[in-house]
Amino acid sequence: MLDALDTARSALARNEERWVMALEGAGHGVWDRDVESEHVYFSRQWKEMLGYREDEIADTLDEWESRVHPEDRAARSSDLQRHLRGETPQHIHEHRVRCKDGSYKWVSERGRVVEWVEAGRPRRVIGTRTDITARKEAEQALASAYAQLQALIDSYPGGVVMVNARGSVVLVNRRFSALFEIRDAPVLI
Repeated sequence: MLDALDTARSALARNEERWVMALEGAGHGVWDRDVESEHVYFSRQWKEMLGYREDEIADTLDEWESRVHPEDRAARSSDLQRHLRGETPQHIHEHRVRCKDGSYKWVSERGRVVEWVEAGRPRRVIGTRTDITARKEAEQALASAYAQLQALIDSYPGGVVMVNARGSVVLVNRRFSALFEIRDAPVLI
């Protein structure tokens, strides 16, 4: 009986190790939270993403919460609480987290309750955290370029319209909108 139990435990440990390695190999930090005790396991990748060594971050909820950008805390908490109440199938949120050097990174946090107690309360939540800083910076650069383009064509005194290869209007300036009484100008696509 003891050999079978040891074999099962060993197999479970190997499977868990493979799961964590697969996620971390894809660049995802892994977390596993016990909701009742507020103990949170943070994987090595989760910590390294923020510039920390494994021994520099304790496995507590405070370590997690204290790193969320102050402007993002309320929305992130609200999204997570909705999931913990069973109102959403999973928790997905993008927010900024503070790194060891004091800078902030954008992350995509995903999690799901995997174990409930009898009263319908969550017991255990497992998830990942992925660095999406490069994507957020690209989105910001694109938005800035679009704003500059819009300002440029809006400064032109004549009507300007951009059409894509399919013949759809994708952008107009204010003068064109005024000439043809268009209320909502198309967005660059």
